[in-house]
Amino acid sequence: VLLGACLVLARVMTRPSAQPVNDRLVLAVILLALGLTLTRNVWLATFVVVTIAFFMRFRRWLPAYAVAVALLLSLVATQAPQHWSRLTSIVSLEDPSNYDRLCMAEAGLYMITDRPLFGIGPGMVEQYYPIYRHPTALRPEVKHLHNTLLHLAAERGILAVGAYLWLMIAVLWLCFRGYQRGGGIAGPRADLYLGVMLALVALNIAGIFEANWRDTEIQRWALFLLAVPVCLDIRSGDARPGSAAPSQPPIESQ
Repeated sequence: VLLGACLVLARVMTRPSAQPVNDRLVLAVILLALGLTLTRNVWLATFVVVTIAFFMRFRRWLPAYAVAVALLLSLVATQAPQHWSRLTSIVSLEDPSNYDRLCMAEAGLYMITDRPLFGIGPGMVEQYYPIYRHPTALRPEVKHLHNTLLHLAAERGILAVGAYLWLMIAVLWLCFRGYQRGGGIAGPRADLYLGVMLALVALNIAGIFEANWRDTEIQRWALFLLAVPVCLDIRSGDARPGSAAPSQPPIESQ
């Protein structure tokens, strides 16, 4: 849902002000749905990408945006105590979930130390966690380490982490290059380039607190987004730097 929201957000950013209300309505419903959940990593990622989008499109209105965020937080604090408690627990070391994730991080670092290059093996974090588990950790068993890079390094090694980071950076660069080459925010494909960039930023921010890449339903969605700028470059005849658009074959007279 978060990745889809980023695509809709980019569409709203780049389309003219006279656009149909459908996109804005869809975006409002999705953001409301995300806000009603208790998923803290998604809250943080959503706030970051919305702030980036607002800064790019309405930079002059940043003070008003800050006031709106403050009013929203005040409303949540007074009218939704459960959500406010969940929100403030992000920075609390007394929160049991936060402490347990610190224990997972320590266990993950020990796994990486033992098998730095190739990791302990795909799907083996769950099996080996009881061995590396801190004695005061709350959960005796976990399926993952609640951090994308940490889990990837422990499971498949730092070489896999390097490949993952290279993939993300390369696609972000392709999107940025395509966005600039197409004329910026007014370009015909700006919504797709910006949407993919925002989605990848959101994916990795949420991945600080959750091992998103290991979830098939998220990974396949992300792989599709990673392919978008490549497909756009091929379609425009610019798949390789400096390549010219393919010339059209002459029409033979009959």
